[in-house]
Amino acid sequence: MHMPRKLAKKRPAHIVAKDSNVWLHLENNTSKEAEYLRKRFDFHPVDLKEIMPPLQRPKLVMRDDYMFMILLFPTFNRFDGSIRTSEVDFFISPNRLVTVNADKLPAINYLYRQFSQRAEGKVEVAEILHDLLSALLESVFPMLVHISQDIDDVEKHLFDGNQREVIAELLRIKTNIVNTRKAMQGQQKVIHVLMEEGAHLVRIYHMHEYYERLVEYTREIWDMLEVQRDTINALQEAHTAYLSNKTGEIMKLLTMFSVVIFPITFVATLFAMDVSGIPFHDDPHGFYLVLGIIGVVILMMLLFFKRKKWF
Repeated sequence: MHMPRKLAKKRPAHIVAKDSNVWLHLENNTSKEAEYLRKRFDFHPVDLKEIMPPLQRPKLVMRDDYMFMILLFPTFNRFDGSIRTSEVDFFISPNRLVTVNADKLPAINYLYRQFSQRAEGKVEVAEILHDLLSALLESVFPMLVHISQDIDDVEKHLFDGNQREVIAELLRIKTNIVNTRKAMQGQQKVIHVLMEEGAHLVRIYHMHEYYERLVEYTREIWDMLEVQRDTINALQEAHTAYLSNKTGEIMKLLTMFSVVIFPITFVATLFAMDVSGIPFHDDPHGFYLVLGIIGVVILMMLLFFKRKKWF
């Protein structure tokens, strides 16, 4: 693609980017990258501001000669097993695709390597954009499988093992599901708008079936997330009920122990009084008689608890 001298300007050395004649990808989203895009492509200032932190909501905005799109995707941290949200920004024009992502998503890097190794030939923006969105959406499915495996593992150890670890694992999985849902919530709507608004700007109309498949991906991902959310909520409720019941059993046991100890203490204290007239005070078998009385009291209370089915 022939570019005017103004647009062919080389990027500064501090800008980390991958560039081809159709696709430019920036691997950071600081003010330096925003200024570089402003000078090279004259993108709208509002769009350039939104590529910088914090995370923006998914959306698509039509400009005079390009579309600006924001999509969020989950990214998995292998070190702590957490999932967080990563923003990918798209500047889509008839002959040029510009993407910005500061998290170095593997799907983008892999696709760019594949794109760079292609034989020379005409590649349309609509094709690259489809392949990129497809790769990003497909990268979500392994995360969903990992979440499902985590759910199965925590279900196996829900009522045994270290309960603190079970609670921590439940909260981690639930947080991962929430973050994934937050990333995927607006995908379907934005892709629908892309298919409508971009039909003629980047010739999406001749790839309508392929883009419909992207919408199917978002639906499938959302349906899996719905099932996983319901499952983890049910497990958490079951675990909470289990802990509540276990706590109730402990409190009941402690209460019964206190009730049993009270009359024993009362009898022992009563016969320990240093006053005249205490029964068995001078009896040589007094000690054993008092023990017998205490034993009878304990037995009567245990029988009473048993009859009430308290244990």
